[in-house]
Amino acid sequence: MLRRKIQSTNGYTLLESLFALLLFSVVAFSMPLCIRALFFVHTQLLPTSYYEWTLFTHEIQKECRNANDILLSDTSVRLSIDGEEILYEQYGLSIRRRVDRKGHEIILQNIQEVHFTREQNGFTVSVMFKNGKTRESTVYLYKGVDTL
Repeated sequence: MLRRKIQSTNGYTLLESLFALLLFSVVAFSMPLCIRALFFVHTQLLPTSYYEWTLFTHEIQKECRNANDILLSDTSVRLSIDGEEILYEQYGLSIRRRVDRKGHEIILQNIQEVHFTREQNGFTVSVMFKNGKTRESTVYLYKGVDTL
């Protein structure tokens, strides 16, 4: 009695094709989710001009509240706080903050031009960004602050 095992090594079985189809489906359906997640992370990590603008206006308003006197020109504002001189000025395509003419802290990026305009109770900061958008904010000064 001879027993023979029948093994086929030449064919492609139904089980193998179902496994290949399952693997292809998982990869194909997960690709849009991965691309969307990467796009979401990319947009969340890059600071937009709105967030930078908001931080800039809060920072300058906070320092103006503590200022003893303020010297205003068309492209810069100089604050005197407890013997320190704080300068906000345009530097290339950014606005930088310097303390006692030292340091180089970038406060706002990708700007085309900045203007500081004197108002009745303070001053207005107008910024035009590289993309053409313009933003304005008024900084109100409290009593007891000397402005020049």
